[in-house]
Amino acid sequence: MNRDAGERRHVDVDARDLSELLGFDAETRFMAEGTKSTHADRLARWTHAVATMTGRANDRRESIAAGLAIRLGLLDEAHELVQDAETRDGMLWHAVIHRLDGDLENARYWYRRVGRDHPDAQRLAETARSLAAGQAIASLAQPSWSNDRWIDRHRERLAPADAQALTLLAIAEWEAHFRRVTTA
Repeated sequence: MNRDAGERRHVDVDARDLSELLGFDAETRFMAEGTKSTHADRLARWTHAVATMTGRANDRRESIAAGLAIRLGLLDEAHELVQDAETRDGMLWHAVIHRLDGDLENARYWYRRVGRDHPDAQRLAETARSLAAGQAIASLAQPSWSNDRWIDRHRERLAPADAQALTLLAIAEWEAHFRRVTTA
């Protein structure tokens, strides 16, 4: 298909598509198990495919690659891609990386750089309310989304239902951000 060079397409990747794309159950697990070389190969193929499908071959390729690397568990590779990011997309991926690697104060720093008007705050608040397994998760959205409370929940020993809800919320955060960076 010939497309105008300035044309962009949105690729709506639902959880089933994402599971197939990444090669693991992306609905309930945040990161894939497997070898680093297998994931690195997937990362290269799918970054190219998604960037090409969305028409984002140049302007957001690094952000797409960082998002895919995060879900594949390639945190070092994702970190290299966003290390010097000055865009909100890059800073948000940077926060996610440090939240996942356990450097919570660094994650807090990057979430603060993104700002209180976090681009996915409303969606995350709604998801937190719908998942509200217990007060720990429900409080994330009271009265509105709080990145600081999001980081604090990762420090706490949570009940199993809240721990699973936290994983589902992390997946929702990733999906919302990935959709935004792949949308024109």
